[in-house]
Amino acid sequence: MKPDRLFEGLTFKVASQAERGEALNLRREVYLEEFGDEGLDELDADAHHLIAVNEERRVIAALRIIDAEHRPFDLEHFVELPRLAAGRIPAEVARFCVAKDYRHVHRGQIVHLGLFKLLYMFALDTHTTDIFTLGVVELRRLYKFAFFDELDITCRHPIGDRPVQLMHLNLVDIHERYKDSHHPIAKLLFQTKFDNVML
Repeated sequence: MKPDRLFEGLTFKVASQAERGEALNLRREVYLEEFGDEGLDELDADAHHLIAVNEERRVIAALRIIDAEHRPFDLEHFVELPRLAAGRIPAEVARFCVAKDYRHVHRGQIVHLGLFKLLYMFALDTHTTDIFTLGVVELRRLYKFAFFDELDITCRHPIGDRPVQLMHLNLVDIHERYKDSHHPIAKLLFQTKFDNVML
């Protein structure tokens, strides 16, 4: 598939107030079915919500970002951030959810890549230097695919009592390392512009 058609039919954006509600409803639906928990908490009010919207303007995927101004992050209740976050501007990304009809392998990868593309644009725009997340087993490979590193810090997440590993993305390093790269995923995430991936 040509790069300019990779996200065809989808729009990736920061959620409006109305879309935030729809994003939270999607998360509630997905998390209740998969983990028996709504996956909602008080941090959602202050979080930034990034979403994917289809041609019918339905929110079909979402994630949230907690910025440095709203620390402690949710993950800091379970693990201690390493010293590498000291003096930096970190953020936490969490609560990935994708509608069931957008999860089949090919299309699902496109949705996740689009959200990562938007995440990196958002982080650059907000001068974020580092992104942390608690990676569940089924998503660690995806995070690594998007250049996150696994740190040797693990715990069990209270939602679904799942084993999770702290994962980290050094945005300063990654942009410098891949700004002129011919690596196809690096080019897509850090260099290519898409009209339907917007801040």
